[in-house]
Amino acid sequence: MSTTTEEVATTMVADANAPSIVTNAIVQTVQSIISSTTSKSKTAAATTNVAASGSSTTTPTIPTTTTTLQTPSLSSMKENLSVSDLSSTLQHFGTVDYLVFIAMLAVCAVIGFYFGFIEKKQKKKRGQLSTDEQDGLASGGIEETLDSEALDYLVGGRKMKVLPVSLSLVASFVSGIALLGYSTEIYVYGTQYAFILITLAISGLISWYIFLPVFCNLQLTSTYEYFELRFSKSTRLVASCLFTITTLIWLPIVIYVPALAFNQVTGINVHIITPAVCIVCIFYTTVGGLKAVVWTDVIQTVIMVGAIFFVVIKGTIDVGGVSVVIERNMASGRLEWPEFTFDPKVRMSVFALFIGYTGHATYNVGCNQIITQRLLSLPTVKDMKKATVLFVVGVILLSALTFYNGVLLFATYFDCDPLTTKLAKAKDQLVPLLVMDTMKSFPGMTGVFVAGVFSAALSSLSTALNSLAAVFLEDYIKPLRSKPLTERQTAITMRLCTLIIGTMSVGLVFIVERMGTHVLQLFMSLSSVTQGPLLALFVMGMLMPRLNSKSALAGAFCSFLFMTWVCVNAQLALNSGELHFESKPVSTEGCDYEFERPLITPANATFIATEPSIVIKYFELRYGARIRNFASVMFIVGTMVWLPVVLYVPAIAYNQVTGTSIHVIAPIVCLICTFYTCVGGLKAVIWTDVIQSFVMFGSILAVCIKGTYDVGGLGVVLQRNQESGRLNAPEWTWDPTVRLSMLSVIVGGTLHKIQSSDVNQVSIQRFLSLPSYKHAKQCIFIYNVLLIFLLSCCCYMGLVIYAAYHDCDPISTKRAKVSDQLPLLLMMRTLGMLPGLPGLFVAGVFSAALSSLSTGLNSMACVISQDMVRPLLKEPLTGRQTAFLLRGIVVVLGLCCMGMVNVVDKLGMVVQLATTTAAVSMGPLLGIYVMGVCVPWINGKSALTGSLVSFVVLAWICINAQLLQMRGEIRYPKRPVSVSGCDFDYDNATVWRTVHEYSPSTERNVYHLSFFWYTALGCAICTVVSLLASLVFGWQDVSEMDPALVTPCIRRFLPKKYEAVGLEELFSRKAQVDNKTDTDSPGKDNA
Repeated sequence: MSTTTEEVATTMVADANAPSIVTNAIVQTVQSIISSTTSKSKTAAATTNVAASGSSTTTPTIPTTTTTLQTPSLSSMKENLSVSDLSSTLQHFGTVDYLVFIAMLAVCAVIGFYFGFIEKKQKKKRGQLSTDEQDGLASGGIEETLDSEALDYLVGGRKMKVLPVSLSLVASFVSGIALLGYSTEIYVYGTQYAFILITLAISGLISWYIFLPVFCNLQLTSTYEYFELRFSKSTRLVASCLFTITTLIWLPIVIYVPALAFNQVTGINVHIITPAVCIVCIFYTTVGGLKAVVWTDVIQTVIMVGAIFFVVIKGTIDVGGVSVVIERNMASGRLEWPEFTFDPKVRMSVFALFIGYTGHATYNVGCNQIITQRLLSLPTVKDMKKATVLFVVGVILLSALTFYNGVLLFATYFDCDPLTTKLAKAKDQLVPLLVMDTMKSFPGMTGVFVAGVFSAALSSLSTALNSLAAVFLEDYIKPLRSKPLTERQTAITMRLCTLIIGTMSVGLVFIVERMGTHVLQLFMSLSSVTQGPLLALFVMGMLMPRLNSKSALAGAFCSFLFMTWVCVNAQLALNSGELHFESKPVSTEGCDYEFERPLITPANATFIATEPSIVIKYFELRYGARIRNFASVMFIVGTMVWLPVVLYVPAIAYNQVTGTSIHVIAPIVCLICTFYTCVGGLKAVIWTDVIQSFVMFGSILAVCIKGTYDVGGLGVVLQRNQESGRLNAPEWTWDPTVRLSMLSVIVGGTLHKIQSSDVNQVSIQRFLSLPSYKHAKQCIFIYNVLLIFLLSCCCYMGLVIYAAYHDCDPISTKRAKVSDQLPLLLMMRTLGMLPGLPGLFVAGVFSAALSSLSTGLNSMACVISQDMVRPLLKEPLTGRQTAFLLRGIVVVLGLCCMGMVNVVDKLGMVVQLATTTAAVSMGPLLGIYVMGVCVPWINGKSALTGSLVSFVVLAWICINAQLLQMRGEIRYPKRPVSVSGCDFDYDNATVWRTVHEYSPSTERNVYHLSFFWYTALGCAICTVVSLLASLVFGWQDVSEMDPALVTPCIRRFLPKKYEAVGLEELFSRKAQVDNKTDTDSPGKDNA
């Protein structure tokens, strides 16, 4: 070929020098960084291309040749481009795109600066709290638990508004993992995963009726404070640790994903953009607290939704309409139901989705510190209810949009799979690729999309940093202090926590990068190790009043161990290739660029009376201090596992669109998120989440619409996915090893959602930020609706990805490095030519990630400070000490997340990874919560035993499963892909191995369990072991239990000291007594 990579790079530099002198001065530094970080990789790529063009690539077993196909879109060129040249050409991240992306980060930093310095200075000028704020503190005994500094930083003074909190919840829940991972899931495995929209609604109802009334009545800052109230301090500490672990695992994934997207559209190294964005997030989270987090979330949500909205519209138009999208996906077999089977090894079965994911979603909606911390920032229960409703609705709508984007992906690439042709080097780069393709004619749209992806990541990152600061302050620092912290100490502590956590998240991006699997699956798998035991602790605490702390702790511990064992081995099997899931077919017949392919055309391969800010304090009220401590540990563990995944998602998105290394973008994102979470507290987290939610929604809608249009319409998207078998429902099977069965989706998915949203410190912390129980319910409703919408859009984006690359798989051709970059690939295809739109989409992904990251950091700061530090203190911290403590926790955890992104990078698809890692702590926590609110006879010892067993078992399973996936011993079935339509050069041997040599693993064992089952399994193990442990430790005396610790539907069965009498009966009895007195009085007078 005459067109080499050096010539393309020279052309790009010449084009970059074309703008005006003022514009050149603005972007000169950025361009110099880009050129310095990508020069080596481009030189190597050029060498490879020269070899490929000469057909000198050989393999011992497979004959290869260079196939040249003519493309209409590149008809003006004399010769066809190779895969490397085409990738460089598509990376048209112009000046407008950079300005859009930098503007998003600047707005977030300004918001954190305002709430951290300007608003705080205004309050100091007034000299005291306002009357409303004093009344709010006195109404719930807040002065006994939180000083004004911690109250303002963690729950925004409990004066937040419903709409910003709801948008912040949506942005935190979705993150960049969902923006890219959901679409990739649909593209690779079909529409089975989209049925989680049903479980999201179910988990919202469970949170509304079981968990939210308890949390709102107790007014907790750390959700794991419940464990101390219900079980013991040790249970609270364990739960806090689990949450911390989960968040630290999740944050690097959140950071990594948008960085990967940025890398796809710009070519900038992931490890350059990650620290830069993290610095911004750490700044406004550290300085602004929850207020900054929430308001940045609002902006980021707008950017996120706008970016994906434009991509969806433009992509649909480019495809040929909705009918084309549906037609192509139907033809590929992607529009399908989950398998109706009881086999837990089936990846997507009906029971895995409806039982397994319900548990996962229940934890995240009802028990998660990240969610509850925002709800508790609202002033009334009514506001909490409104925010919950808006939250659920928003998540459903946004998810639906991402699901559609997945369908649009396939409709766009139905005949030229970017994975097969290596145009997309990873699966999660498909969406950035779609954006580059569809938005190439709209300058700035790529920047809008990248800003949307980063908005999602920043929202999650800032939220997590703020939540972790709450956990560290309430669970770790305050218990260690003999004297209470001063306001200055509190401020410094909280900000240090935010800074440390954010820095850790950036470092963990390096680990995430090497996990090797789809980021969505990676997150769900690893998070289930801690989310399962945590969910079980909450369930036992609220539904099993007889269960004591020892039993609950034993069950949670066993659940954690078991899930760790399963998840780790499953991930190892996935990465090693021993565990494979069957993917939907793809094609490369329509590729119009040069790539290496076999001589034979490859066939398609087959919770308001007292109001502590930490939700886990419920465990201390219900069980005792031990359960609270244990739950806090599990929450921290789960969150620390989850946060790197959240951080990883925007990193890969940015990597896809810019080429910047994941290890560059992840620290930047994490530092930014850590900043505003550390400084602004919960208010900063929520308001940044609101902004980030708009960005996230807008970006994903843009990608889905534009992608559908580019493919040829909705019909083409559906047709191509139907033909490839991607329009498939979860399997109707009882086999728990099926990746997505109907049982795992409905049961497991519902439990997962309950733990992740209903009883999670991250969620409850936000619900309790609302002023009333009514507000919390409204918030849950909005949250679930928006969540379902967003997830639907992400699933549809997956269909669009396949429709766009149906015959030229970007993964096979290495056009996308990882599967989670497929949405970015779609974005660059659909929005690449529209100025600012690709940047909007990347900003949307980063908005989701920043929202989740800031929420997780804020929740972890709450749990660590309330459950771990505060019990160790002899004297309460001053306000200043509390502030320093919370911020220190956020900073430390943020730094940890930065480092863990490198691990997430090697663990694969983010959806499965996030679910698996979270389940290790979410399972036992969900079990403790369920027993706490629904099983009042379980005491603290039993609950502690159950949670410990659950944690150990889950950790064992999850770790081994992840290790097996990394080694390739666990391989799930994938839908076939194709490279027959690719018109660029790619490695024929790699394509041949991708299409022909990949086969699902035939061995089925406990490590093959569907990742949707992990949270449900952890909850079940925790509950069963706790009940068995109660036979040894004894049962809880139900007559001495506070009814406020049990959910209202079980409270009626508790023994009553007084009989409830209606007013009419009371007046009737009084009248009878008065009449009898009047009748007896004459006799007495005569006597």
